[in-house]
Parts: sequence; structure tokens; C-alpha cells
Amino acid sequence: MQQLTKRERQLLIYLVEMSEPVTIKKLAEKENVSVRTIKYDLDDIREWLNERKQVLYSKRSQGIWMNISSSDRIKLKSELMDVNRFEIFADQSLRIKRLLIMLLVTKEAITGMKMANALDVSKDTIMNDLDVLENNFLKEGLTLNRQARKGFWITGEERLVRLTIEEILQKEFTDYDIYKLMSLLLNGGETEYFEMYSATATPIQEVFNQVIIRMRHLLEFENLEKLNYAELLNILIRVTIATVRLRKEATIGRYQLVAEQELDKNDLSYRVMQQVFDYYQLPLFEDEYHYIYSD
Repeated sequence: MQQLTKRERQLLIYLVEMSEPVTIKKLAEKENVSVRTIKYDLDDIREWLNERKQVLYSKRSQGIWMNISSSDRIKLKSELMDVNRFEIFADQSLRIKRLLIMLLVTKEAITGMKMANALDVSKDTIMNDLDVLENNFLKEGLTLNRQARKGFWITGEERLVRLTIEEILQKEFTDYDIYKLMSLLLNGGETEYFEMYSATATPIQEVFNQVIIRMRHLLEFENLEKLNYAELLNILIRVTIATVRLRKEATIGRYQLVAEQELDKNDLSYRVMQQVFDYYQLPLFEDEYHYIYSD
């Protein structure tokens, strides 16, 4: 199977996004390499595309281009970006999102060394990242606490904690991620797994996949033509966040159970919440229901 270099992946992403032919000379200038180097790169790209039954067209008077459908364009681009995401922690802003998730899903302190090991970088890199996180990424009302020999933890209003997690997760989803997720919900098997790059090896990852399983069963009885994918994603994310935080004894409001008369038991968000909370043996608090149900 043909493997692409980082430059070749970037070139192919560029070609996939282009709607018009581009010359080899322009590609060489874009990458600051020779025309000959680009030609070698294009040979590898053609072989990679051929394995996926796609064609890279070329014509001397026009240049290089692809002729693909919108759905194939999304699939190709997202496959290429998935490979790039394995290098995710080389990018500081992406590392910081992962650090935020790690710190926000728990009330306990996490040592710098533990974070460094999780992200496969040096402790010095983590210390620098945490300074940037505190100054540029932390919402007003949240505080990064630090204590020698104990580690780091974030405190603040629960609403802000959840909002920060939700924003990170929502922004992570590409069009192809949503396509894969909806395929899992509507056609997936019990053992299929959805990977969330910013939440890898955190409770968010495990709970999110449990929510997918419960929602998949419930969708068997829904009118699929009326499904709103944005609403489904919102339910998945909020039920996940509520579950993870409640398991750490962090509630969004009061410890008051939801009253039967307040429930719309036909509402999908309630039914997903009920099944997931039952699985994790969590109480159905009224404010948690409103958090999940609200816009």
C-alpha cells in the first residue's frame, strides 16, 4: 500500500480542495521545492489515489486536477486529515485543547509529568503549554490551580467547565467526522468505535461511545427522514459531558430529581439521557435534564 509523505498529503489536500486545474510550477512554488520534486510527489499521489479508485488528471496546456463528487471529496480530505491528526500533539494549540479536556473532566490534580507522558512531549513543553493555556485559552471565571508535588487542576463555575468542553468537542468535528458518526448511529455494529482526538484516553472517549450505542438502539424506532444531525450531535455531546461530570460528583445545579410531569418521555434527548444514566447508575437530576434538553 502506497504511503504518502507529509508534503504529499498536503499537496493532495490542496488538489482535492481546488475546483480548477493547477500547474506543476505553481505547486512547486507553493511548496518551495523543484518541479522535479513535485513530479515525483505526484507519482506517489497517483498510486495512492489508484488504490482508492480515484484519478489524478493532467493535461499539458491546463495542469493537474481531480474530477470527483462532493461525497468522495469529503471522504478523501478527511482520510488525509485523519493521518495528519496522528501528529496532533506537535501543534501547541491542539495540545492545549487536549490538556483542557484532561483537566476539565476531573476534580483531581494532575501532575505535569503525567500530562507529558500522555501527550508524549517533555515536561518543559507541558509547563510552557500550561502558561499559554492559562493566559490565552481559559475562560474568565475558570482558574488554573497549581501546587508543588500535587499538580494542576481547574476550578470554576460548572456551567463554564461544561461550555469549554462542549466548544472543544464541537469544533473538532469535520464534515467527514459527522458523516462517520451518523453512519455509526444508523448502520454501525456494536463493536465499532468512534475516536475523538482531543479526548483520547479520557473518560469523554469511553462515555461518548456508550452514548452512541444507546442512541443507535433508540433510533431504530425513529422516523429517519426527520432526523436533524446537528441536534443528534448536540445530544451526544451533552449527555456525554453530563455523565462524565456527574461521575465526578460535579452537578450543573441542584440535587433535585426531575419530576414526572416535567418530562417529555417521547423526546429523544430524555430517552438517551435516561438509558445512559441508568447504565452508569446516575440519578436523573432536574437541572441535568434541562442542561441536556436546552438549546
